[in-house]
Amino acid sequence: TTAGYVEEAPLFDLVKRMEGCGIPTRYPHPATLWRTLCSKDWVPCMSIMPKYHVPLTTRVPASHILTDPEKAARHAMSALRTLQHQRTQEANLLYAPVGEHLPRSADWSLSDDKPECVVKLGFSYEGSDVRMVEGESAVVEVFKQMLRQPGYMSDSVY
Repeated sequence: TTAGYVEEAPLFDLVKRMEGCGIPTRYPHPATLWRTLCSKDWVPCMSIMPKYHVPLTTRVPASHILTDPEKAARHAMSALRTLQHQRTQEANLLYAPVGEHLPRSADWSLSDDKPECVVKLGFSYEGSDVRMVEGESAVVEVFKQMLRQPGYMSDSVY
């Protein structure tokens, strides 16, 4: 199969109608879990918990990117810095008293001039819309590229 993007609304509308007729969704998961996993909505929630080793993630609304991509990128990077600070403090409280080391994902730093991060769209298949970028200006460019693809109706970028 070819990697690609599936528009959320028509796909899950079909799934909802099928389940409403008594045809259960079993693969790859029940519809509610399937939608959560495909959308990547779970990633920001899980990323703040050091024990899950999920890279820090923030969700950026498409409207912010389309209105002012530079400001959207600046706010996203600022949010990641804030999350990193909070997660490090919490991890120190959890792990330091018992002599354990912080999980590797808990010590990532955005202090560099050109921090590395990942920009991705929800509902993309096999990583086709996942890009590693370096620096805030690269985040701006990838934000714009992702949301300007023909046929993409994503309401946010991660």
